[in-house]
Amino acid sequence: MPKILPSILIFLLPYTPALAMTGKTMNKSELFHQHSENRGFVKSGTPQLYQLLFGTGAESAAFRAAYTELSRPAMDAFADSNNKHFRAHYDTTGFNAPNMTDRDLNGVPDYVDSTLVYLEYAWSLVIKLGYGAPRTDTMQGGSNAVDVYLEDLAPQKYYGVTYPDESFTTMGSSFLVLDNNYTDAVFPTKGYAALRVTSAHEFFHVIHYSYYGGGDAIWWMEESAVWMEDYAWDDVNDYLNYIDSYLLNRDISLDTNDQSMYGASLFAFFMAKKYGNDIIRQVWNTFRDRQSGKIDLLNMVLPEGLPAALDDLGVWLYFTGKRANPVDFLKDSALFKNAPTPGTTHMTIPAVDSLTFQRCTFKYVEISPPNGFAASDSLSFYFYERDGGIWKKEVILYNSPTDYAVKKLTDSPALVVAPRAFQKAIMVIALGSTEFQQRHIAYKVNRGYEKPVVPVPVAFTLNQNYPNPFNKETVITYYVPSESHIKLRVVNLAGQTVSILADRVDQKGPHSEPFQAAGLSSGVYLIILESGNTRITRKMLYLK
Repeated sequence: MPKILPSILIFLLPYTPALAMTGKTMNKSELFHQHSENRGFVKSGTPQLYQLLFGTGAESAAFRAAYTELSRPAMDAFADSNNKHFRAHYDTTGFNAPNMTDRDLNGVPDYVDSTLVYLEYAWSLVIKLGYGAPRTDTMQGGSNAVDVYLEDLAPQKYYGVTYPDESFTTMGSSFLVLDNNYTDAVFPTKGYAALRVTSAHEFFHVIHYSYYGGGDAIWWMEESAVWMEDYAWDDVNDYLNYIDSYLLNRDISLDTNDQSMYGASLFAFFMAKKYGNDIIRQVWNTFRDRQSGKIDLLNMVLPEGLPAALDDLGVWLYFTGKRANPVDFLKDSALFKNAPTPGTTHMTIPAVDSLTFQRCTFKYVEISPPNGFAASDSLSFYFYERDGGIWKKEVILYNSPTDYAVKKLTDSPALVVAPRAFQKAIMVIALGSTEFQQRHIAYKVNRGYEKPVVPVPVAFTLNQNYPNPFNKETVITYYVPSESHIKLRVVNLAGQTVSILADRVDQKGPHSEPFQAAGLSSGVYLIILESGNTRITRKMLYLK
């Protein structure tokens, strides 16, 4: 039979303005609901919680103070799993109550039974993978079991969230909150399928918090948790709902902390298949030992270092969607609705251009002459790094998803000889630098190995704004090859100029201008850079 608990008195926090206005006490979960901000569905609430717990502003300081004083949720019943690793807390009436159907007549709702079974399954996988049991919570939920609380999370628009027991620490115990039914329209995956993947995802966060729970690790917490949910429940594939954000935007850094991190989880899938599942745990071991979650620590774990792995990821992701090769690359690649496309295509050789990169990103350049490449044709690649950086480059010689060759470009110039006829070649260029600044690279592709006698010419360049899409503010960067009068403006789709960002003489070199969209409607806008006969246009998306 379910255990019925008495009501629990929770501390009132009059010094927290958000609480004072409500005139009532609340628990940690309710406090987070009050402060969390959703702009549509997010897969997990844990990153938003971490932004509040580890932020530097006044709201975060007030949130941490309140969070420290508040208790866990108080519910009127609980049930323990068969192996006693988990205790599920739930209400028997009210909006948080799950479906109370009890077909096996064991006194516990079937939904609660299933929650505990799925969590025990996740526990068994974690132990087999070598992580060990999570830190105990010193009976905070009435036992030393890991506690899960069932709530109606549809209004909050996320599947689940994992709460650390302490407000500002990097290692410790935690508890889970999962939805009480997953039947609402807001959930992309519904019912027991959503419960399965979310129980694995959020329990892996409990494990993470036993290793290292600092705010700088949230990117890897989410990316590895998405990998874990698919490792546990390969048939659900909820993660496919989120991958386009990363697949289709080559300016998203691998350790992004926005919602694109769920698409960036493809890096964890890549790592596990290429290096073995244990590589995920090795990263967590390093984060624990260093008490840091910075991405450059992956250079200590990955056999060839982070830049080379990032470049290989670019190769693997090319073989997705219509170019899927599940045998050699990602197992679910044929299920991807979209595949990344080259940002630049050259139909003639020699080909000359320059690219701008964000930290920890990769880009594609397609070289596709009308007659392709014959056997023994050679291509030489020259790279000119304008302002340094850690670069890795490869080229894919491509006919089909199963007829291809991949060659690493280790030098400049680098020579590639086609072992047989190919339709096209795709350069994959990765910037493995972890500094928060843009880097520029210019390149030239020749037939044969003749070294160019003149430097690669650098033209006016207008880069994609970052971030894009954006809310409130974005930054537009461009490059001027010589002292020139330039005009940089933003135009709506009706052709009306909504902002002139620059109208002046610029010196040779890179330049940047912030753009604030206050007062504008959400939608697509054009960035136009003009100088003499030069006119370059890019699209950007503003979302309020």
